[in-house]
Amino acid sequence: MRLLSVFPTKVQDGEKRLSDGMLVAITLMIAESKAEEKDVMVKLIMNLLKL
Repeated sequence: MRLLSVFPTKVQDGEKRLSDGMLVAITLMIAESKAEEKDVMVKLIMNLLKL
């Protein structure tokens, strides 16, 4: 699935940045969003992950 490859799962300080469950939840949230909102959702989540 393309969306899963977008999210970083780097280990920081011995812990994953996001749990596997969180990745699944985010992916499902994007998948359930309206087609015209998908790009906005991906950009929003990517910006949140940079914090």
